[in-house]
Formats: sequence, structure tokens, C-alpha cells
Amino acid sequence: MTSEEAEVKKFARKWVSVDGVVAPRTIPMPRLSRRLSSSSLDSVFTPEHSRDPFHSVVELNGTVYVVGGTRSCGDACRFSRSLIRYDPRSDDCTKLSDMQVRKGDFVACADDDRIYVFGGRNRHGIMDICERYDPAKDKWDFISKLPEPTYMAAGVPVDGNIYISGGFDDFEAKSSMLRYNPASDEWSKLNSPMLAERGYHVMVMGKDGRLWVVGGVDNPFSGRSVWEVEAFDPKVENWEFVSQVLPNQLFDSTLRLNSLVDDEGDICVFAVTDPDKYPKMKYSPVQRKWSEVDRLAEISELDVDSPFDTN
Repeated sequence: MTSEEAEVKKFARKWVSVDGVVAPRTIPMPRLSRRLSSSSLDSVFTPEHSRDPFHSVVELNGTVYVVGGTRSCGDACRFSRSLIRYDPRSDDCTKLSDMQVRKGDFVACADDDRIYVFGGRNRHGIMDICERYDPAKDKWDFISKLPEPTYMAAGVPVDGNIYISGGFDDFEAKSSMLRYNPASDEWSKLNSPMLAERGYHVMVMGKDGRLWVVGGVDNPFSGRSVWEVEAFDPKVENWEFVSQVLPNQLFDSTLRLNSLVDDEGDICVFAVTDPDKYPKMKYSPVQRKWSEVDRLAEISELDVDSPFDTN
């Protein structure tokens, strides 16, 4: 066995969760780790996790970044500027430079060797502020603001652009689809809005290259669940109605949701907080059918909380 083959054997690709929030892609993780606990999805959550978290988890070049700090229920879940990096090669965490503004409920994406944070809110209100992090310089910079303040939107990077769908303003949900070009630092509001206004939804890149939107509610306060599933084709910039969620009401309240695309190309959706209390669903784009599953892909919980203050 060569040294390269021996190195490969030390790692295995895993879905990784930090305090309930799952990273958007599988990550090569050490098979023997001090910080990783592999278990069923239900058992990685504890009773004190009773509120939706404010942080996001992104993957960049095989490294895990926790943006916005991890949940701190002992202090009224205060908003954070924190950025923590977990490096699978050393199985260790590092506290990096803070964001310039405290915030939660933002969109975080990694693309083109940078991390982007769009919108969100804190105790002062809803934000249009956007920031970009450069890992090579360990530095945050402000970038062009959102066209309007937004929180609890969803975002996915595609072919050098980042697409942002829906979200909430002060009083209502949105149906807008925005495109951000990192190279020019410019926003475009696309002419094709979602068919349903929604926030607290998820958007994920399907195996077919389309952006699939599932779940959410149609008002930030006492909204109704949005049952429509839609798919956006970036090539023609058009939305298509796909189906409705099964009537067992996974999305029966304002919950933050996780989503992932499994090896079969099925789109899996499940609650971030107390997922054992809610059905875990997956949608087959091939069969155009929803099904409830007892267990999704194995998800490993990553501990980055203990060494750091959440700011």
C-alpha cells in the first residue's frame, strides 16, 4: 500500500451536522475523530435544543465552517459574529476573524474560494447587509447589499453565481429570485418569481441541474405551510410546479429545515430542531413521488462548541 492509499483509508465521506444544521455536501472526515460522533439522526439531538439555531454550516475545499456561532440557549440565543473552522486533516477547530455585524437567519454559501453571507436579522431588525470572507487573508469585507432587507431566504451557488430565493421582510413572505455575481459584485432580480411566496424553506441543487424548493410558510408571523414543490432551471430562468408535499404535514409550523440529495438523487427534507418529532421525507424526481422514511443517510454530529465563546 502506498502512502497516498494509506492516507485515503484514514478518511471517509460523511454528512456532517453542527448543532442540528447539516452541511450542504458530504465531506472527507477522519475515521477516528475526537470531535465526531456517528449515530442515527435522532440520537444526536438533546432536549435543550428546543429552538431553531441561528448559525449556518458551509463546506469549502473539504473544510467545515460554522458561521454565526453555535446555539447558546442559556443566553436567550443571542446573535453572534463568530466564525469557526474545522479541519478534518488535523481533527481540530480554529476560531477565525468575526463577521463585521452580528446576525442570524441569513443565507450562507461557499463558492470560488470565498464564503458569502447575505441578509439576516438581529435585535436591531432585518438586514440588507452582505459580507464576504477570504480564508487566505482571514478577513471579512462588505459587498453589495441585497436589493431589499431579507431574512430566512434560501441560497445555492451555481456556475459562478449565487441564487437567493424568497425569504421574509418586515411583514410578509417573498417570491423573488435574486442572482448575485461574485465577479462583478452585482445583483439581478430575475423576471421569473417563485409560484408561491415563502420563507423558512430549503433550496437544493438536484441531480438534474435544477434548483428544487421545498417547504416554508407564507407569512413570517402566523403563516400557512406552503405545500407546493417547485424547480428552477438556471439555463432558461424559469420555475416549474412539480408536486405537493404529502398530507402528513412535515411542515406544519415555522421550522428551520435541512435538505440533502442522496446517492439515488432523491431530495431529503427534515427538521433541524427535534427531528424525531417530525416525519423525515424524501422526494424522487424520477418517480415524482414523496415517501416517508425512518432513517436518512448517516449523519455525524461535529462538536465545535466547547472550546469557544459564541461572542
